[in-house]
Amino acid sequence: MQTLILDDDPQHHTRLTASLMTRGFQVLNAMSIIAGLEIARRGSIDLLVMSEYVAGKLSHKVALSAERRSPAITTILLTQRTDDDLSELYLLLPSLYSILGKSVHADLIAKLGVSGVIGATSQASVAQANLFNRGRWLRSNVATTKTKPLAPLLLT
Repeated sequence: MQTLILDDDPQHHTRLTASLMTRGFQVLNAMSIIAGLEIARRGSIDLLVMSEYVAGKLSHKVALSAERRSPAITTILLTQRTDDDLSELYLLLPSLYSILGKSVHADLIAKLGVSGVIGATSQASVAQANLFNRGRWLRSNVATTKTKPLAPLLLT
């Protein structure tokens, strides 16, 4: 499992990296939005842990770029915001799994990351199995099922 940490605080990188690596993640670190975009475009990332602002700029475009490359990615957003508009971020970023304060302990962030990645992986597996089974059912039933013409629909 591969993780990208996008934050401009080196101490935060160190704590998160250690916590995620003990849980089996390979960790890539970016301290700028440009570096985060480059990593997101190059690799297949399972977990993105990012600060909402990096060097004073919004980092949302990194999450959107990573989602295009890895649709099953799990994103954890770290922010200091507490306003009511925070829930709108779930509409803006489809991969958003959790919004946490920047002061949350690294171990809790790592546990949420594991939970999100496992959940996204199992949902993707179920969706693939459903598509496979549906296709198999259609192939087996199309040849043997005779359809009856529909009766005309009368609207009164």
